[in-house]
Amino acid sequence: MLQSVMGVDPQPPVKEKADLQKLTAWVDQGKYDEPEAQQLMAALQVALGDQHPQLQRLQRSIARQNMLKGKAQ
Repeated sequence: MLQSVMGVDPQPPVKEKADLQKLTAWVDQGKYDEPEAQQLMAALQVALGDQHPQLQRLQRSIARQNMLKGKAQ
């Protein structure tokens, strides 16, 4: 909401922000199975924790994409 109204970036300025954006792009493109994406996800989980909201959103997106492809997790 703040982003659309005030042009505020919803992600706080953390050093992992660029990696989060890269991983988000890969997941959005369906490239989450590639080794680079899996390594980046693992590194971000270590750095930010499994409970980080953006990582949780990405994991839900991956689960949805797998379900649509007919892959069970």
